[in-house]
Amino acid sequence: MSSRDRLRSERNRFLVWVGVAAAAHVLLAATVIFMQSYWAQTHPPLKVVSVSLVTLPGAPGPVGGSAASEPSPAPETPAPKAPEPPAVKKAPEPAIAKKTVPAENPRETKKSLDDALAKLKKSTESKQSSQGISSALANLQKKVASQGSGPAHGSGSGGGGGLYGQGGGASDPYKSKIAGIIMDNWTFSQQMVRNARGMEVYVAINILPNGTISQIRYDRRAPSEYLNNSVKTALQKSNPLPPVPREYGSKGLWVGFVFTPEGIEQ
Repeated sequence: MSSRDRLRSERNRFLVWVGVAAAAHVLLAATVIFMQSYWAQTHPPLKVVSVSLVTLPGAPGPVGGSAASEPSPAPETPAPKAPEPPAVKKAPEPAIAKKTVPAENPRETKKSLDDALAKLKKSTESKQSSQGISSALANLQKKVASQGSGPAHGSGSGGGGGLYGQGGGASDPYKSKIAGIIMDNWTFSQQMVRNARGMEVYVAINILPNGTISQIRYDRRAPSEYLNNSVKTALQKSNPLPPVPREYGSKGLWVGFVFTPEGIEQ
């Protein structure tokens, strides 16, 4: 191939590329124009609202100008007032003296109530205890006259009848005294015994001339061991007793007692 043909082929190729580029630019421009028209159809233009300024009445005018003066309203004439009735004087109320009551402290109130209840309970218990001791001593004094100084069932030394009120005689101050001592040392609670029926303890003690209890004999026991043991404890606490008077002899003295939930009997 000659050089002339080669140049012609190169020129034709250049022209083809120039035509392609021109067609691409035309297509791009047409696309842009179409998109603008489409956008204008789908998005309508915004409406413009015009705003005008209005001067309010009574507001100061613009700088350098004078505001329009409006007529001021005429002053209202007050209506005549009705004459007021004459004031009636009230009688002064009598002054009442108010007594100030101090506020009570709940803790102090509770403490005072507890103290009052404790004192009442203590006085009641002491009263019942004194009444029980008095009644027991009265029963002892009534039956001392019929008590002898010998062993049970009339056997042994001493005068009179049996130990448990079978004999007669005048009131014995020594037996009443030792009965009171034993009563003071006796601790017994009736709440520990459910049934008081048959609750009697017949016990005889032998007292030496110096007051020592040498023997303790149960002639009859109670069904409650609590009552039997309380009798033994009271006698042990009372030992020794006061010395035996000389008129009872030098061999000692037998004395019998009957212990019941109500007290001591001879």
